[in-house]
Amino acid sequence: MTSYSSLAVASLLAAAASVGARSLAAEKLLGYKFEHNMDDHARIDLDQLAIETALGTKTSTSFDNALTIYESGGHSKSYARLQLQSPLPTRVKKGSDVKGKTAGGLTIHAKAYEEAEEGDQVIEVQYPTDEGALPCFVGALK
Repeated sequence: MTSYSSLAVASLLAAAASVGARSLAAEKLLGYKFEHNMDDHARIDLDQLAIETALGTKTSTSFDNALTIYESGGHSKSYARLQLQSPLPTRVKKGSDVKGKTAGGLTIHAKAYEEAEEGDQVIEVQYPTDEGALPCFVGALK
């Protein structure tokens, strides 16, 4: 009976995943509504696949490459350390909404990854990497 139960749960999860195309923002899954966008957290499976792929190459650097992906990620929790042109005029709390422009003029919405103090000239921001956002990978997948 346990196998049927597991199969039923797996089927429900697969059906739920296919409906939203990986978007778990304000969606209900098995009756649970997420309060935050879970897309970034859901990408850990892609980091896991990259680790398995690195190990599968079976070269002298396979383990080191896999360990780097494990420690630095790439698909999930993508953030950038930005050098500002002028000091911050005020403190920025962790999780605050921030926006800026790319070199190409595209407006990017992100959130403060860590707290930054007034006068700081470096800020860390977490940016979206979901479908339709930025095709950008970080950490070991640069």
